[in-house]
Amino acid sequence: MILDAFDEITSKYPHLGKHDLSSDMDANIEFLLKGQALNAQDGADGLALGLNIAGMLLFFAIRTEFTELGLPALNYLRNYYQHPAAPDELRDDLATYLVEYLPYLAEVMSISKVQMEELMADAYQIVEGSKTPVELLSCYELMALKAMGQTEEAERRAKDLRAEGWNKKVQGCASCNQTVRVNVALAYDDLEQAHQLTDKWMSKEINSCTRGPQDILGEMAWRSWQSGDADLARLYAKEQEKHVRESQNMFTRKAVLPLLEYYVATENWERAEYWFEKLAKGLLSTIFALQGLRFLKVSYTLMDHFQAVGKGDVFLPEKVAPIPPKANGRLDVVALKAWLGEEINALTKIIEKRNKI
Repeated sequence: MILDAFDEITSKYPHLGKHDLSSDMDANIEFLLKGQALNAQDGADGLALGLNIAGMLLFFAIRTEFTELGLPALNYLRNYYQHPAAPDELRDDLATYLVEYLPYLAEVMSISKVQMEELMADAYQIVEGSKTPVELLSCYELMALKAMGQTEEAERRAKDLRAEGWNKKVQGCASCNQTVRVNVALAYDDLEQAHQLTDKWMSKEINSCTRGPQDILGEMAWRSWQSGDADLARLYAKEQEKHVRESQNMFTRKAVLPLLEYYVATENWERAEYWFEKLAKGLLSTIFALQGLRFLKVSYTLMDHFQAVGKGDVFLPEKVAPIPPKANGRLDVVALKAWLGEEINALTKIIEKRNKI
């Protein structure tokens, strides 16, 4: 049980003090990383604790803003899953993590197409023979293909996957399973199926959890609006906001970035500014990849609107852009817009080079 990581760290390293899982994600992660740093010195002798720490970090990586934590945790599991001392269930756990996390790397990290292909090839070997259907990795891989600029290949595979459909069960609660199914439908662009699956939450036929439906409602709102269904998009956005509040703001950037894009597109400037402030710290300071580029572009549009209506400055949680703050501690809209434009051009070139466009 990965939640045991907190008690295990306390027991092994009492000088770190007692820490229980709380809504303070920074405190949770700081405690886990301290335990991981100390435990890493034990190598295979610390495997049991190391596995639980890695599992807990991956839990946060796919449920909170701290997406980048997942790669070192994932690599730890990949290094040890064939070790003689590894528990029997590690292969199945690792297969689940690979499917859920690995395809997101193409969006959230500056990883080359070759590196992603190597990781995927390794993932297929691990998932094959586990409790996780290998077809699920194929569906999620579409996300990586699109992010890496292989849109034609993604569409070719998507047609095959749409024809086959998806009716398999995966590990986890009913809500987690439903989240996976919606993500699969969105991956191969079957919006009608995604609507039908999402409605299971809306009708209360399925109860929500830490993943569903808040992990997909923002994307559903954005896609619904793009398809011309403004009323349904508004309903999904409202429901997404409710679930984020109820989960004490436990959300992923992947889940709420489409919400920001939706609010800017529909000119809901108040909610757009709110989510801009929420996402700015992470997406302007740590994410140097496609997800960051999306945020830069939508933020530029938001600043363009602010400039047009005479709004002079905006608030950022802390200094994440090389712009001197004004006397009131806020950033000048015109200066921020100019910097965002420069960053968009620079990051576009980096991503095009990475994807060899």
